[in-house]
Amino acid sequence: MMKGKIDTIDVSILQNLQDDGRMTNVELANKAGISAPPCLRRLRRLEQENIIMGYFATINGAALGYDFTALCFVSLDKQTSDRNKLFISYINQIDEVRKCSSTSGEFDFILKIVTKNFTAYEKFLNDKIKSYPNIVSVKSFPISQCCKNKNGIPMRGILT
Repeated sequence: MMKGKIDTIDVSILQNLQDDGRMTNVELANKAGISAPPCLRRLRRLEQENIIMGYFATINGAALGYDFTALCFVSLDKQTSDRNKLFISYINQIDEVRKCSSTSGEFDFILKIVTKNFTAYEKFLNDKIKSYPNIVSVKSFPISQCCKNKNGIPMRGILT
């Protein structure tokens, strides 16, 4: 739920930052159709309201030798709050797990895992995931090609 009132200028700021997070405040203001000082005030408000939660660089993993990505679907033996918290705490300590989502349905968690290659992934899966207590099911799906990878949210429809 949005904390403050969002208008078309805020949406323009958000969209432009999603497209280019390194844009200067002056460039952002020009694209939003306002001057730099009010643009900066709006930007700070969006940050304070946790609408903008951070800035980061998109890294080409393959260029650094990380050529393998997989989705791993994990089920725990019992769905309790304590077991979920312990698993999440464990997963948060593992750098190869780049994303962890709790789900409802057939699986309890979906993990996005990045390693240097398939051999490293198999070792990681056996040593770090399958060896974790309380896991009853692990299904792994290597990603052969990323066809779309957009950060953020769709901006169309925010004001409706």
